[in-house]
Amino acid sequence: MRSSARGVENSAANIEQSSARAAAASDRTAENSARTARASEDTARSARSAATASWVSAGFAAVSAIQNARAARAAEEQTAITQSMAAQEQTHQFAMWRQTEEGKQYVAWRNQAIPLAQLLRDRQTQWQLAWAQAIGNAQDSVSA
Repeated sequence: MRSSARGVENSAANIEQSSARAAAASDRTAENSARTARASEDTARSARSAATASWVSAGFAAVSAIQNARAARAAEEQTAITQSMAAQEQTHQFAMWRQTEEGKQYVAWRNQAIPLAQLLRDRQTQWQLAWAQAIGNAQDSVSA
């Protein structure tokens, strides 16, 4: 009986140890599950943070593109204004020069040169028409 009592005691002790080990293993499993859940939450937070950063970055890129377009338009407008002012300045300078003695001589020469230039253009046109007619007559007189 004693040996049977010892066997029961040993069995009870083994059961207690097994239960304690199972409880410890269960605790470790619960801790690991909690760690995994926290890691998943951290990963989700990181993903949300990355998505937010990407969205904000895209917004800044869009704003930058808009500002660059505005700057380009402003530069084009400034260039157009500068060119217009330069043309006005040239016209003004030419008008001032025409009032000098040399400018007056140029205006007198120009007034005579304009009709002469037109006469030369008309003569050039007449020559071209005459040559075209002569070439056409020569082609017609040659047999195929």
